[in-house]
Amino acid sequence: MDSIEEICVMKLEVAMILLEKNVKLVRELWEQLIEVLKDDAERKEYQRVGRRQKSGK
Repeated sequence: MDSIEEICVMKLEVAMILLEKNVKLVRELWEQLIEVLKDDAERKEYQRVGRRQKSGK
């Protein structure tokens, strides 16, 4: 049977692996959010310019 210290070390190693995976996932989601926000800003700018041209300004 493993000692308490060995069990704690194994649990810590598992926790570190899960943390690394979560960090990677957060980075990927952050990059996706940035892209969505950029696309939304471009769409809004295109609509704003389109309305200005229609009104003759």
